[in-house]
Amino acid sequence: MTGFCRKSPLFILVFFIIPILFLTTGCGEGGGGGGSDDSAKAEEITISGKITFDSVPATVSGLDYSSTTKKPVRGVLVEAIKASDSSILDSTVTDTQGNYSLSVPENTEVIIRIKAQMIQNGSPSWDFRVVDNTNAKALYVMESSVFNSGTTDISNKNLNASSGWGGTSYTSARVAAPFAILDFIYQALQVILSVDADVNLPQLLINWSPDNIPSPGIKSSGYIGTTHYSFSEKEIYILGAEDNDTDEYDGHVIVHEFGHYLVHRLGRTDTLGGQHSLTDRLDARVAFDEGFDNALSAIVLGNPDYVDTYGIRQSQGLHMDIEDNDFFGTARGWYSEESIQSIIYDLYDTSNESGVDGLSLGFAPLYNVVIKDLKTTSSFTTIFSFIDHLKSRYKGQASVINAINQLLQYEDITDEAADEWDSTERETNDGGNPYSLPVYTELNINVPETICISDEFGTYNKLLDNKYFYFEIIFTGNYKFDVIPQSVNDDPRIRVYLNGSLIKEINSGADGEPESVTMHLTPGTYAGVVTDYKIENNMDHHSTHCYDIFFN
Repeated sequence: MTGFCRKSPLFILVFFIIPILFLTTGCGEGGGGGGSDDSAKAEEITISGKITFDSVPATVSGLDYSSTTKKPVRGVLVEAIKASDSSILDSTVTDTQGNYSLSVPENTEVIIRIKAQMIQNGSPSWDFRVVDNTNAKALYVMESSVFNSGTTDISNKNLNASSGWGGTSYTSARVAAPFAILDFIYQALQVILSVDADVNLPQLLINWSPDNIPSPGIKSSGYIGTTHYSFSEKEIYILGAEDNDTDEYDGHVIVHEFGHYLVHRLGRTDTLGGQHSLTDRLDARVAFDEGFDNALSAIVLGNPDYVDTYGIRQSQGLHMDIEDNDFFGTARGWYSEESIQSIIYDLYDTSNESGVDGLSLGFAPLYNVVIKDLKTTSSFTTIFSFIDHLKSRYKGQASVINAINQLLQYEDITDEAADEWDSTERETNDGGNPYSLPVYTELNINVPETICISDEFGTYNKLLDNKYFYFEIIFTGNYKFDVIPQSVNDDPRIRVYLNGSLIKEINSGADGEPESVTMHLTPGTYAGVVTDYKIENNMDHHSTHCYDIFFN
């Protein structure tokens, strides 16, 4: 059949023996493509086969090339291309075993094109593409050589994407890399579909290149800093630098970044982003976001052993056990991503440790809380809001609530929080600095409060870099904030949010000067943060800043 096809906005990077770049006029939307009228009248034959890629296991000792296996390329777009004019004769999507079947006219010169793209329209829907950020966002593609379709069906047109590994180095194009990345995304998608069958996921570009190195700079030149999800670009960047840091086979790393995309685009995250580690005492929003995504990687891959490979010949690996509640000897608490990941995974898993983990809730309630409940929650997205909404879903089920509390107790997080604000101030774990409590300071009209912050644990996104407050508005009207620094060296920043959306930022830009603003507010519960210019810009050195706040 013939159909209308828009020109793709993406280049296509094609792997034969060497990569070739050209601008396609085909559209990657699935379904049948159109040839000429003469071709449409010709007898059609079926071309079928299996698409695979070289899968290299990631271990604590690096990538194990000796254990490479061929795995099916699942859920990707496959096209039959007419060699004479590059028109699309037919298109399909590989099945769960990597199989495909296409119809083409007989006696026609044909190319089989496999795109590094998973796409489905309607409901559910998705569009995931692996592109080359160092080559104009070129879409990675593997193609067969030209062959004649003949007059009888062809049932063994199999293609394999090679890793390119030559024994001690990569000696040919790393054709498998984009498909290995997509396979981890495919696994994540299946987990999501199991609890949200009608999910509609926004388009996601996944940027990978063998030139992507762990140095900051111009991303189009490969200087991506690290594998990460860009909240501003809404895209993922993945390292690929041989003998330095490659991540295309590091499934936990890829699913972690996909988790950022999932929560950001489908739900809500209030994270500040930035650098973090298991040993850090983090801003609670950062700790929750990173901890959830670590746990998600273990859930999707069915393996709590998180591995990140790197080094010469990709022969080294970093490891963490997401299920181990004591891993790495980190400080436990509401500010620890290690605590959060252990709690989330223990809520999900079926392997219950005696005395710690007595729950197996599965993924559905965790997904529903993070993607649906927290999207409109009044407080920030932290472990407190997560637990508050999770307990609400199990109201009246004492055994479940008690098991949740047991996990919280083990991680030194209060199990007695009355709500998402811990408004009764039951949390006692201050992380080593008493200024970090209460987690939220409640502001009341005409009642002055003092809030202190500190960069003791680091700057920008660490515990106490930001202090939270909240207040409730009953009547619509104008309300005034006055923030008075207690030191001439203090330069406060105040941000006010409603259901996660920033509605006002207060910033005078001068040290020691009071901040004052009048806002027109409607009824609701508002959240806010207090920080300091020096802390936000990494200029502080273990100092404390205190502010008197007046709300009237």
